[in-house]
Amino acid sequence: MSAPRILVVDDQAINVQLLRLKLEREGMQVLTAPSGREALAQAASARPDLILMDLLMPDMDGLTACRQLKADPATKDIPVIFLTASPSKEHRQEGRAAGAADYLVKPIDLDETMARVRLHLRLARLERETAELAPRLEETRRGALVGAAAQGVTHHLNNLLGVVLGYVELVRTVSDDPEKVRRHIQSVDDSLQKVIQLVRHLSIVAARARPGPTPATVGCLLAGAVARFHADHRPGAPVTIETDCPALAVPTHREAIEDALARILDNSWEAYPADATERPVRLEARRLTRPGGADQVEFRVLDRGRGVDPAIQDRVFEPFLGTKDQPASGLGLTIARHAVRALGGEISVTPQAGGGTITVFTHPLTPRTRPS
Repeated sequence: MSAPRILVVDDQAINVQLLRLKLEREGMQVLTAPSGREALAQAASARPDLILMDLLMPDMDGLTACRQLKADPATKDIPVIFLTASPSKEHRQEGRAAGAADYLVKPIDLDETMARVRLHLRLARLERETAELAPRLEETRRGALVGAAAQGVTHHLNNLLGVVLGYVELVRTVSDDPEKVRRHIQSVDDSLQKVIQLVRHLSIVAARARPGPTPATVGCLLAGAVARFHADHRPGAPVTIETDCPALAVPTHREAIEDALARILDNSWEAYPADATERPVRLEARRLTRPGGADQVEFRVLDRGRGVDPAIQDRVFEPFLGTKDQPASGLGLTIARHAVRALGGEISVTPQAGGGTITVFTHPLTPRTRPS
C-alpha cells in the first residue's frame, strides 16, 4: 500500500514545517500550499488523501476553499480537517456546514493531530470500499448470494473495527480533556452498535436449521411484525395495517415471517428523504385463491418514498446495493428474501403508481414439505 498523501495548507511557514516533519516521520507524503487558492490547484492535480487546512488565510480562506473542494466531483470525497485558533461553536458549525470532516484547535497537539489524520484516512478508505463493494458483489449475483452477503458483512466488520481502534487511539491522546473523551467514547459506541448489528445479520443469513411450521393468524403476524419493526428498527414509527382476513391461520415460522416483514417495513421507512416530515407506510394482507393451485396469503408493504432506481431494479435483493443517487441498502431485503423463500414463498419489489414502491411476498397456506 502506498504512503498516504497529505496536503497541508497554512500561510504560516512554521506551522507547515512542524506538520511536515511529524507527518513524514510517520511515513506519509506531504504536499504544501500557502493559501486556499493554491490548495484547490494542488488538490485537483495531486489528489491528496487528506487535507489539513488553516481556517483563516489571505487570498482565499479555508471555508471558501473547502466549499469549492466539496462542490467539485473530483475532490468532494477528500476529507478536510480545519486548523483554527478559535474553539468557538460558531466556527465549528461553519466548518461542518462547509463540508469539513473535523477540526483541530491551535496550538495543535501533534500526537492528537496524527490520531485524527489516521482515523479520517481509515474512514475515507471505508467509504471508498463500501462504494466499491456493490460492483464486486455484482460479479457473483447469479451465484451464491448468501455467501456473497456473508463475505460483505465480514469485510465491513473488519473496517468498522478499524474505525473503533482509531477512536480508542484518539481517547488515549485526549485523556485529560473530559469533553473530548466523552465525544470519542460515543463514537466508539456508535461503531460498536453497527458491529453488533452486522454480526446479528450474519448469524441470520448463515443459519441452516429451520424449525417446522406452527399456525399463527394473519392478525397476529401483522401486529408482531410492527412490534418487531418498532423494537429493532424505528421506535414509534407509524404503520397503517389493513387486512380482510385477520383470523386466517397460516402455517409458518412466526419469528422468521415477522422479522422479514419488519425488515421490509424498515426498508420502506428509509425510502423517504432524511428531512421528510411524514413517512406513510402501509402493511396489508389478503388471501389469494388460485384456481387449480394452492391458496396463499399475500403480504404487501407500500410506501411513497423515492422508489427504486431503474439501474438496480433487477438486483434489488443483492446485499449492500446502492447507486450514486440511492444509498446502499445493507442486508435487509437480502435476509427477507432468504426467509420468505425458506418458507416456500416468493417476494418482489415494484414501483407504485404515483411514486414509491410495493413490496409483495406470498406465503403458502399448505405447510411446505421438507425433504427427509
